[in-house]
Amino acid sequence: MNNNSQDSPAIRLASRPKLDDLDWILQYTGVILPVINLILTTVALYVSTYDFRRLHINFLLLRYCILICFLLTAIGQFLVSFSCVSDGLIVPQAHNPIWFSGIRSSFLGADCLRCFYVAIFVERMIATVNSQFYEKRNKIWIPLLLTIIPIVLGAVISIFKLDTPDLQNLFNFIGLIVDIAGCFMIYGLRRYNNKLRKLNIKSNIILSQRFQLNENIRILKCLFPIITVGVFTSLFGTIFFISSWNIPSLFDYWRYSSTIYYSLYNLYCIFSVVLYAVMDPFYLKSTGSMQLQIRNINGVDIAKKMTSEEYFKSIQEQWDGPVMAGKRNKK
Repeated sequence: MNNNSQDSPAIRLASRPKLDDLDWILQYTGVILPVINLILTTVALYVSTYDFRRLHINFLLLRYCILICFLLTAIGQFLVSFSCVSDGLIVPQAHNPIWFSGIRSSFLGADCLRCFYVAIFVERMIATVNSQFYEKRNKIWIPLLLTIIPIVLGAVISIFKLDTPDLQNLFNFIGLIVDIAGCFMIYGLRRYNNKLRKLNIKSNIILSQRFQLNENIRILKCLFPIITVGVFTSLFGTIFFISSWNIPSLFDYWRYSSTIYYSLYNLYCIFSVVLYAVMDPFYLKSTGSMQLQIRNINGVDIAKKMTSEEYFKSIQEQWDGPVMAGKRNKK
């Protein structure tokens, strides 16, 4: 009786089988999708430089880190698929530095990404608790910890996953739990901020607190569907990976699992960048709200772009005006 059918996926891949028709399709997809992801994410990084006037610097820093994770995932899969296509093998020749660099980059990007989603929840939770002073009293240790800890955790997890293949199932399962927990935490915090805004809408709160609550709701509203799609992507990839590794009848399909998973992951990154741009009102509406209308002696309107200080000063003057003051005094 031939026992090759019971060989583990690791043993089968150790022989470096040649690419079949489906492998070629998947690997070419693994070359094309990362390029699209790289272009969109690079554009998103550039556009993010214009958000410093309207979003808190701590959130912007974490968003930069998330986009960098997208780039790492894209670069990683591109290098892996390019190496496989060049050699025509599932696993390229031994000690191929491009292939190994791609694997490490893919693992690092995916594992750091889920840690940064949790970090955003922590940052927005701090912004919710300290909504009255968060804009004015930024503690330097907050962005440092929220940036360093996810990077360290993601790096440690990715190293263990790569150096201990027998524990990959465990780490993938833990990653899935982290994704699901992050999704529920973001959703719960969004609901809590909505309740706070409803409770405070008729109260005499300062402008910075109201602005912070609105910023929390706007950011969490954009992030929730993105993280939800990420959970389903992680769920599908984890189930497929674990099943094809542990069920003998599915061993032949394990060779496709990594390429399929990271192709879906790059699609998810592309989807996230596009969805965030679509859901954020700033990118859909004109910047007319930031324009100060001035008329010259001929009665022609002249638009002057406000600085952030002038913009918030004008809002504060409206808030302190007689109309809003009358509404607050009717309580």
